[in-house]
Amino acid sequence: MEEQNISAPFVVPFADIPLSQTSVNDGFKVRRFLDHHLLSAIVPSSTVALAIVQSRGGRGLTIPPSAAGGLLVVLQGQAQMASDGRRAVKQGDVIILSAGAEYLFTGVGAEGLQALHLTFGGRSGDGLAPVLTREGLLARNEERARAMLQTPYFQLLQNGTLSSPDKRRQFRTCIRVFSDAFQRLLFTRQAMCRDEKFDSTFHEHLREELGHNRLLRGPDDSPPLPDPVLHATSTWFCQRMLLLDNLDKAVVNIVLETAGYHFHTLAQPAFAADDCAGYFSTHAEADAEHQGVGLDLLQGAHPTTYLRLHRVLEETWDMLGAMTNRIATLLNGVTS
Repeated sequence: MEEQNISAPFVVPFADIPLSQTSVNDGFKVRRFLDHHLLSAIVPSSTVALAIVQSRGGRGLTIPPSAAGGLLVVLQGQAQMASDGRRAVKQGDVIILSAGAEYLFTGVGAEGLQALHLTFGGRSGDGLAPVLTREGLLARNEERARAMLQTPYFQLLQNGTLSSPDKRRQFRTCIRVFSDAFQRLLFTRQAMCRDEKFDSTFHEHLREELGHNRLLRGPDDSPPLPDPVLHATSTWFCQRMLLLDNLDKAVVNIVLETAGYHFHTLAQPAFAADDCAGYFSTHAEADAEHQGVGLDLLQGAHPTTYLRLHRVLEETWDMLGAMTNRIATLLNGVTS
């Protein structure tokens, strides 16, 4: 689209502000200024984000938590704010939103509720921007993957350490711990799934991965390394299948398969002459596709759901980092 001259006043029609993809709840709509080509050039996105939120008459409205707080300016309508008791809010009121708090509005009048939502800070105290969309979640996943490639574990695959058959054998005894745990993860996830939307997707993934851990045994059938830290961090992923809901499990899968894709792609040439080369070539081909397991089911969630999924994603990458750093330490004495 041709650039507009923004040196003079310019009217942006309300209907021209794109409806956010997060607006999937009937009666709830979000129009973010940053999604409009002209408004995005004006709004200082690193410090403030603006959106118009609407709720149809008789429908509640939830404002998701922000890492830095913000303001809600009621443009039209009236409702009850369910926070520290119930308070009536009406057109013209300005509501101060505390950092990290969720706000629920009920009793919306027949004319509906429309408000301007201003979020400040743009980034949380730990330097992370809040993730409110599937696209933002996937972008953050790629950021974490790129950072992981610079860690000692991934450097092992590129610096010649594994050119020694003995080192490769030691490495296999380490990754067997996680490979065995991953098989338990798949079975646990399937056993705990009661949602038909996820069941077939999870089952197909289980079927494709079944028994792959046995490809790591080699002719000497060396047992997995009996290291408590490595076993504890590897088992954590299986434990999450007992506690998380299906969307969260899909995010854990995306992290593991993204890391697995990069790992097996780099490991395949390093293990080309190894007795267990088949394990690495098999996964190098399959992991790209497995990254998409459950991906479609993440579409259209509420912004507050994406905030939760973001926490799951960060937590999963952190634990994966702890596990892989432990392997690097065991092989090279590299400290994390």
